[in-house]
Amino acid sequence: MDMTSRRRSVNFSEEEIAALTAFVETYKHILENEKTDAVTMKEKDDMWEIVASEWTEWAESRFTPRTGKKLREKWKNIKKDVKIKIPIILQ
Repeated sequence: MDMTSRRRSVNFSEEEIAALTAFVETYKHILENEKTDAVTMKEKDDMWEIVASEWTEWAESRFTPRTGKKLREKWKNIKKDVKIKIPIILQ
């Protein structure tokens, strides 16, 4: 295996998932905007970087620092998991 390959990140803890949810809720009006034009996408990218900087401040030495890209990816996975689990729970 090539030594320059990327390493896997540490899994998100339940506390980190709750914090990410709170951060996204704060900026939901931008992050969950359904528009996909260039201006809106730039706003979303910038907002994820703001969330990442706030994350770093919040996490300090307790948790793994995360990039805006990783936080965005995790949020997307959380939403996907919820869409899968809700119908199962409602049965």
